[in-house]
Amino acid sequence: MSYRSRNVHSLMAAGVFFATLLAGACNKTPFDLSEAPIRGNQGGDVLVQFTDFDCQSCKAVQPSLHALRISHPHIVLAFKSFPLVESEAGLRKHLIARCVFEQDKESFWLYYDLAFSDNPGPAADPGQTAEMMNLDSQAMTQCMASPTTRQAVLRDQQEGVAHNIGGTPTFFFKGVRKEGLMSAKDMRQFVANLE
Repeated sequence: MSYRSRNVHSLMAAGVFFATLLAGACNKTPFDLSEAPIRGNQGGDVLVQFTDFDCQSCKAVQPSLHALRISHPHIVLAFKSFPLVESEAGLRKHLIARCVFEQDKESFWLYYDLAFSDNPGPAADPGQTAEMMNLDSQAMTQCMASPTTRQAVLRDQQEGVAHNIGGTPTFFFKGVRKEGLMSAKDMRQFVANLE
């Protein structure tokens, strides 16, 4: 086994997938976060999360993300849509999330938590979402029909594809990529290895 192979194997065994060691797995350009929902203090280290609202692993990783926010309050979570199915049903929650964000940036995270909750039913209905979050239902309807909304969601997805994302959840922290479900301990270790 070559030196490089041993090092890559060691990193993977430790739960860290260092994408830049593998040819072309992650380019060095930063993600465009100008239109991304951000959770946390704006000056902190950014953990970029590509996710799909209908992905069971994305739902299952939420307690780990919550624990990380408590143990590492300086970590900022940036959301990127990555719908795994480009059908209307697959895009629907991403479009609703984008429309919630357009109306009230803080309400986005309420929607995010609802969509990943044990009772996400209202999250699939733009009218119920608008009512529940005291948002303008007419503006929600217009936003859902707008090509700009769909373009924003698909732009996130295309950015993920450009970084060779094939599944969700996928995280990037300080140039390092980690895919899949992580326990709270694994997520803390992933971040701690890079601080």
